[in-house]
Amino acid sequence: MTDNIINLCNKIQRRAMKTKRVTISVDYAAHVSVLSVRARAADHNYMAKAETWPAPLMERYISLDAPDAVEQLTAALDEMKALGRKQS
Repeated sequence: MTDNIINLCNKIQRRAMKTKRVTISVDYAAHVSVLSVRARAADHNYMAKAETWPAPLMERYISLDAPDAVEQLTAALDEMKALGRKQS
């Protein structure tokens, strides 16, 4: 894993913490080196039955070992920024 990939992962985490109008979840699965990023509406009802939930506004699973990991991470970050602007 390169420093560039780690820096992009940090930016994604910071963006998730900063965004208030959508709820963004970021998870890292170390055993497969995958970062998952999901965004839902801020008013999403997590207490409702999961089968009634609408599709996420964003859902990405990024293999950090993939040759195009930097491009995928950059695209995810750009999508997160756009969601924040749309929801403002």
